[in-house]
Amino acid sequence: MARRYKVGVLKGDGIGPEVVSAAIEVLKALGFEAEYVELYGGYEYFVKTGKALQDDFFDVAKELDAILKAPLHPSARERVQERQRALKKRAGPVC
Repeated sequence: MARRYKVGVLKGDGIGPEVVSAAIEVLKALGFEAEYVELYGGYEYFVKTGKALQDDFFDVAKELDAILKAPLHPSARERVQERQRALKKRAGPVC
């Protein structure tokens, strides 16, 4: 039996949601077994909440095998990159 992975999905901004949806469809067509967990972040999320990423992003990310991240709007990108740098210090490399 193939291993079933747990993959976080950060849909991003602009065309990001369409790109991520297409990527997931390709993975499924290739027989990639995964549970997809929606993560929240990006510019629209920032406008709504004042935060670049959901509060528990790093706690959730530690439980995942991978994160599928779409492009982010430049306004949110820098804030997310700051959080990624913090994650690298806490948990090692982020792909």
